[in-house]
Amino acid sequence: MNPTEIIQQLQRLLVEELDLNLSADDVHPEVSLFDDGLGLDSISLAEFIELLETQFNVMILDEDLDMSTFRSLTRVAALIEKRSQALAKDVAV
Repeated sequence: MNPTEIIQQLQRLLVEELDLNLSADDVHPEVSLFDDGLGLDSISLAEFIELLETQFNVMILDEDLDMSTFRSLTRVAALIEKRSQALAKDVAV
């Protein structure tokens, strides 16, 4: 899955699963997920992380739980790619 496809899937998750009352087109890849953007709170972020792990079959580690990691969908997509690659390496070994 390429970064554009990941971002599209992230947009869909935010809109359909977290009920943000927005359309996927309204969720720009660089918009902040927090106060000055989409306004996710700690509960919404926890739900979003759970959705990420389920939807993309990845494990979000404690070291990933940094505000900068979740600053935008572009950064979240990079995390998904990183965790997917790590999982692929573990499976190949």
